[in-house]
Amino acid sequence: MNNVLLRSFFLAGIMLHAYFSHAQISIHQEESELHSQAGLSAEDYEIANQPLAKDRINHAACNLNKVVYGWHPYWSNGLQSNYDWSLLSHLCYFSYELDASTGNAISTHSFSTAQAVTDALANGVRVDLCVTLFSNHATFLTNTSAKQTLINNLISLISSRGAHGVNIDFEGLPAAQATNFRNFMNDLSNQMHAAIPGSQVSTVLYSVDWNNALDVANMSAVDYFIIMGYDYYYSGSTTAGPNDPLYQFSTSYNYTLSKSVTYYLDKGVPTNKLVLGLPYYGREWATSSNAIPSSATASGVSRTFTYVKTNSSGFYSTANRHFENESISAAYVFNNSGWRQCFITEGNEMEKRLDFINKRGIAGMGIWALGYDDGYNDFWNAIANYFTDCYSSPCSDTLTDIGGGRFKNYYDKENYTYTISPPNATSITLTFSSFNLENNYDFLYVYDGPTTASPQVSGSPFTGTSIPAAITSSGGHLTLKFTSDGATTAPGFVATYQCTQDNINPVTQIQSINGWKTSNFNCNFTDTDQGSGVNQKFWQVMDNNGSEWRANATHGFFNDNFDVAINSEWTNQSGIWNITSARLNQSDEAQGNGNLYTSLTQDATHAYLYHWQANMGGSGNNRRSGLHFFCDNPSLTNRGNSYFVYFRVDNNKCQIYEVVNDVFTLMTDDDFTIAPSTWYDYKITYDPSTGEIKAYVNNVLASQWTDPSPLQSGNSISIRTGNTNVLFDDLKVYKSRSANESITIGNVSSMVRYQNNGPANPSCRIRSIINDHANNWSNSVSQNVNIDWTPGSNPAFVNESISSDIDTTNENLSRSCNWGVANDAHSGISYYEHSIGLSPGDSSVHSWSNAGNALNDTITGLLLNYGTTYYVNVRSVNGAGLKSTISSSDGFIVLQPADPAIASFIGGSIQTCSSDSLQLFNTSTLANGFYWSLPGLSPSSSTSTHPNVMVPSTGNYTITLIALGAGGNDTLTQNVNITLVDPVTASFSVNATTLYLPNAFLALQNTSNNATSYYWDFGDSTFSSDSDPWHEFTQSGIYDVWLYASNGVCPDDSSLISITVLDATQVEENSNQIQFSIYPNPATELVTIRNNNAVKFDVELYSIEGKLVIGKNNITEKNYVIQEQLAKGIYLLNIKTEHSSQQFKLIIE
Repeated sequence: MNNVLLRSFFLAGIMLHAYFSHAQISIHQEESELHSQAGLSAEDYEIANQPLAKDRINHAACNLNKVVYGWHPYWSNGLQSNYDWSLLSHLCYFSYELDASTGNAISTHSFSTAQAVTDALANGVRVDLCVTLFSNHATFLTNTSAKQTLINNLISLISSRGAHGVNIDFEGLPAAQATNFRNFMNDLSNQMHAAIPGSQVSTVLYSVDWNNALDVANMSAVDYFIIMGYDYYYSGSTTAGPNDPLYQFSTSYNYTLSKSVTYYLDKGVPTNKLVLGLPYYGREWATSSNAIPSSATASGVSRTFTYVKTNSSGFYSTANRHFENESISAAYVFNNSGWRQCFITEGNEMEKRLDFINKRGIAGMGIWALGYDDGYNDFWNAIANYFTDCYSSPCSDTLTDIGGGRFKNYYDKENYTYTISPPNATSITLTFSSFNLENNYDFLYVYDGPTTASPQVSGSPFTGTSIPAAITSSGGHLTLKFTSDGATTAPGFVATYQCTQDNINPVTQIQSINGWKTSNFNCNFTDTDQGSGVNQKFWQVMDNNGSEWRANATHGFFNDNFDVAINSEWTNQSGIWNITSARLNQSDEAQGNGNLYTSLTQDATHAYLYHWQANMGGSGNNRRSGLHFFCDNPSLTNRGNSYFVYFRVDNNKCQIYEVVNDVFTLMTDDDFTIAPSTWYDYKITYDPSTGEIKAYVNNVLASQWTDPSPLQSGNSISIRTGNTNVLFDDLKVYKSRSANESITIGNVSSMVRYQNNGPANPSCRIRSIINDHANNWSNSVSQNVNIDWTPGSNPAFVNESISSDIDTTNENLSRSCNWGVANDAHSGISYYEHSIGLSPGDSSVHSWSNAGNALNDTITGLLLNYGTTYYVNVRSVNGAGLKSTISSSDGFIVLQPADPAIASFIGGSIQTCSSDSLQLFNTSTLANGFYWSLPGLSPSSSTSTHPNVMVPSTGNYTITLIALGAGGNDTLTQNVNITLVDPVTASFSVNATTLYLPNAFLALQNTSNNATSYYWDFGDSTFSSDSDPWHEFTQSGIYDVWLYASNGVCPDDSSLISITVLDATQVEENSNQIQFSIYPNPATELVTIRNNNAVKFDVELYSIEGKLVIGKNNITEKNYVIQEQLAKGIYLLNIKTEHSSQQFKLIIE
């Protein structure tokens, strides 16, 4: 018998059974008896049932956090391939049909071999076996042998099958057997727990315990109690109504899911053991009219969710669908040889019931029955949305008491607590529109925080009929607790809430790192957030090898800006990869798995951020690109074991994949618009301590998934492309950090492997970026650090005089010296130090002192002994403060002079800068001391060898030098003519700072002072030494024009003006180009300016020397004639309007 025939047969059987049955029995019993009558085996159904085709949605990214207990009746065998195993906690195989007399099974319907059980176990779902007994309860419950036989059989079946527990479904239990049933349940539970550790025992609860037969308060050994929350309106009901009303329907019959939950909690079932079973089917009746409610004119029949959604009859259409507000149920009303009404819970209504379960804080949901939604994802989606860690409170919603809902009174003895906690919320405002509780007996408590341990808001608890004032939380959580006493109910409350979410970006700062670093150093970070708080903190250490910024991948950092050729660190496994315009390009659109990979150490102790930009182009219809991370074998097709994220252009998706043993599995499939040929910023974060992966596009969270068994290490990353011509830029890998980190330098295994390539080129860059709990990202900040761990070179030579070398001297009070230049490629030479000692390198006579950065100096304040040999020592000190090895002179002997000293100094005519001091150069010999008389100068006397003096004004000065020597003194007086030269001041003006092509002529007027020579740099690799040049630019751009002025005495000076050159053909004003023309050009006399657009303009005419010759304003003539007599030559004509200008070179012949 095929599946279609089976479905038709069962439908007919259900209708006949319902029509001829008048006593209320449960759907479990009803369908069990029906399928038993059909005479088909579990294996028959396995063969006959063919699952309906459906688009599978992967919910593996959402981790179940509630009980989802699904009964799988044997007649659903074969449909299990459509189950979403990740959203089931229990599969309960239905059933072990109990022989009440013996305890043995009439049938287990092939539990030991059923494929559905095997599949559930393989997918990590707990498996229970349901035991059914619909009559003869006393026969079994008073028979000790039968009870023990059943327990033994169940332990054996569960153990041998590798299953996990049993579910007891004894229906129609009389009150007289309440105690026997309680004792049996405790006995079964205790024996099962002892025999199979970790096993569970559950029992069903009737939606209404009419006989008060369930002593749930004293079944402490039972693990779960499952309310059969359906058939409130059953096949024999006289009124058509909802199968599972959440709240009271529009009749006086007041039994609901809400009331059942309150009843059993009040009876003593702990919240963490209570499960609310929900129907995956509805009921349909023939009715007296199309009104809701309406009397039933015949027994009702069950309709599975699949039957209604497939809608083969056409009756279950949108036009026939009604929503029953009070019970929160759907109803299809139609005429098929008379009025009919089908009440059923669909996707939106199911979500309301799951939300109710969350707010009541009970363990979870039950399902009657798995397979009844075959072919559809509505209920699986509802479970993923509400019963997994993907659930979050909406930012705004309407709240009511959850006993009676919006339209009916709440129930007695209610007591529940729930928390509103929207993601990224910084505050929540709760506003009541109605409020009516029994005064001083029923209460609503509101807590400013995530638990009832948080402080209550002002006025809480609330009671009576006064509407509370609006409440605003101090943070992102509000907790509500409602209690009612045992008598007198009321309508309850209705309120709305609105959250304020964190949209403020966090801020990260790197504290200043000053000076040069010559060894390992620390870096401190400051991270702040005004909203949800700092979440993840990442950093990156880069080093510059002299041509590009890289990072040491063995430390978990990576950087490639793709500015030059593809670095040798990359391996091209597949694809055509090149650097194009400083971007990485994979250009082969036929390549479905482009792979460019590189080594990168990734460990379990850090979280990582992978950050890059990409632009996907090409002409295909399946364009995609992304990144593998935590790879262990990047050369394999899918990189061994890893994760990867794909961004897709053609179906606008962000997808997270897991790769195990080189086989990938899609874990998320989220919509996100990715336009072709558009640059996007991509970020991926992964934390191996939690398994959480998040993918961001332009700093917006696009997808996330948490791996329950996260990878703990990886050795590489891999760029992956598929059927696209794609550009990549600025690929960076950061890792997590603390507030203080240590940076290692000095060798190839350090974070920083290179030293500065010059003092102005730092070799270390530290970057920081953070996010907050609201998924806001900070800006990326960086700080360059100068690195030099090697000293500069030592001077090539050291001589013992100011400009040459000596071996002997009579001077014993000072010593001049000069030395060769030293070099340092990293931090440069900062200064030199010198000393004098009795041997090379010794500093016992004159200790080491700073000699500045000149290459000679005179050391004074000495008292050298005659007949002794001394050595001058010099060393360099680089910018990092590192000192070179010592260079020493060949030594000099101080001889006692026999001849008198000879005084000598440079005189005559001297020029000096008025802003600087003048150094007098002493050329005396055989002297060991000096005295200078300097009238009119400052100072007026000196004992220095080469004194520095300030000259007050130009003039003749009489200078006397007395040279002191052991053999006698000598005096020299000279009349020195000193001329003061004022400092150079460089300045100039231009005809315009914005020029337009063509004819972008720049006229320059030199306004420098005190200069005798000039050097011009026009910024376009052309130069001039004229005093007042002119220049024509031929390309648009911004040019820095420099003037360097000199007078040969004072220091040079410079001046800068930036010139913007635009293409006049691209300049528009009021959608019309500004157009002027001049004619004739060249001209001999008169020149006419034609104003093509009839606008007001100004005229400036400059000579080639930059002097303004003509200046006219506010000209309105269409043809303006320059009538002034102009000398022959070249001129620059500048025409200006209010918004633009044009330049012309004018030649007068």
